[in-house]
Amino acid sequence: MQWDSTTNAGFSNSIPWLPVNENYLEGVNVEAQTAANVSHLSVFKQLTTLRKSETVFANGLTDLFSTVPVFAFARYDPQVTYITAVNVKGEEARVDLTKFVNLVENSETMGEVVIRSSGVTNDATNVGNSVDLDNILLAGYEGIVIKLGRYTSGGGVVQSSLVFIGIHCVILDIKLAQLRSSEKYRKK
Repeated sequence: MQWDSTTNAGFSNSIPWLPVNENYLEGVNVEAQTAANVSHLSVFKQLTTLRKSETVFANGLTDLFSTVPVFAFARYDPQVTYITAVNVKGEEARVDLTKFVNLVENSETMGEVVIRSSGVTNDATNVGNSVDLDNILLAGYEGIVIKLGRYTSGGGVVQSSLVFIGIHCVILDIKLAQLRSSEKYRKK
């Protein structure tokens, strides 16, 4: 674990048996990510909180979808759907995720972005923005979490259906950063 920007990333005052990745000096450590407004660590905390608060992750069913650049899956039950979609390529990709809309009856195709991976500059997927599931533009290695609302005809009672896109993209983004750093390290 890279804790901070001190010697050996705060892991040890001794020489570690494995080399420490030099990216700990560039903010890839717990101390820097805790202080940052947007970071991989803050996204993981948001996702962990969500996972613990929603029973669908423990009890829901699963559905899969993929294209060359995007892998997606849904966890759903009669009340809620969560979709994880990952743009695994470095280039932006458009994807239609309406396949998952009918997992919960009367779902709509518009949703609100509620979580997004860090380091993304895609204005279309800022947290709080509405997106149409039939035409989502994901930046390279981007992951977003979308809340999809569902309304019943019974007196306007709102039943929420959450759609999550890109929870695992955050994991992929970190693994890719680690891979790039390790390739850089191997070149030395």
